[in-house]
Amino acid sequence: MLCSLIGAFLLIYVVAITFMNILEYPLAHYMIIIPKYLIPLKKGYIIAFCLQILAIVCILIEGHIIQSPIPYLFIHIICIIYAFILTVITIYNCQSHTEEKKQFMAPLLFLITLCFWLTIYNTKL
Repeated sequence: MLCSLIGAFLLIYVVAITFMNILEYPLAHYMIIIPKYLIPLKKGYIIAFCLQILAIVCILIEGHIIQSPIPYLFIHIICIIYAFILTVITIYNCQSHTEEKKQFMAPLLFLITLCFWLTIYNTKL
């Protein structure tokens, strides 16, 4: 339960950085850059913002902080998917060439990923 609260609180920082990128503040070097030919940058940030809000809600439901009418097994599977995705993104940030990703985002995402895995491990189906 405590891990889900810590993970949700840390995710708020990532959501804030994403929201500032939507408002076109120069914080894009903290984010994973999506190729512009794949999806426009602003739309990519909006999609990432929505997925991060969904991740906060999912980790709080998984940690039994908030209740949901959605079946618990479905939320559990979504949290496992988020944990895998966050693990890959954390590894990507650790191997990045920019110092902002190595020194700020990699440790932050490592803690969030750890919170997701511990929340998944400690909850009962």
